[in-house]
Amino acid sequence: MTFMFHHSGLFKKSIDGDMIYEPDNMKVLMGVDRDTLDVFFVRGYYKELGYIKAGNCWWKTPKVFLSSGLRSLVIDVDLLATCKECRRNQHVINIYLENCISQPCIVDNMDEDVVNVEAESSKQKNSSQAKKYHSEPTKMPTTSHPQSNKQTPQPTKPTSQPNKPTVKPNFQPKKTNYKAQFSAH
Repeated sequence: MTFMFHHSGLFKKSIDGDMIYEPDNMKVLMGVDRDTLDVFFVRGYYKELGYIKAGNCWWKTPKVFLSSGLRSLVIDVDLLATCKECRRNQHVINIYLENCISQPCIVDNMDEDVVNVEAESSKQKNSSQAKKYHSEPTKMPTTSHPQSNKQTPQPTKPTSQPNKPTVKPNFQPKKTNYKAQFSAH
């Protein structure tokens, strides 16, 4: 099977009144084995496309307009229906991802460049190198927050001791002579 992922667009009405998905960025995933396929793979594919979050996931019924052919893809039963219908479309399944959120670009207010911090090799664990790129989206930009090298003092004594339960061996309840208590009155 082949999946055609339509991503980073919105459903809109065209000038003619038809529903469209725009801008329509597409990613083709070929050779998917239907026997090992599950809904989590399809719904989670947004991560492979560079998004950190996706909203609704839809599949389109083959040979039907977008406005009436969209079906929700939430559970495995939906995916089974998708696989059944894909035979009518040369084994191609059109998946539409809605409300995809990319990793936000962190922009320096001074020169509006994106700061991307990459960790150096394991030989230099304690240092990091900052590289500046022109303002264009990246998949996973990170920033470095300066941390003080000040060591916090360790307490010399524990602040509290764990509770130790006291166990009395062979505890026997005290026998009370109720007859003697009531006859004395």
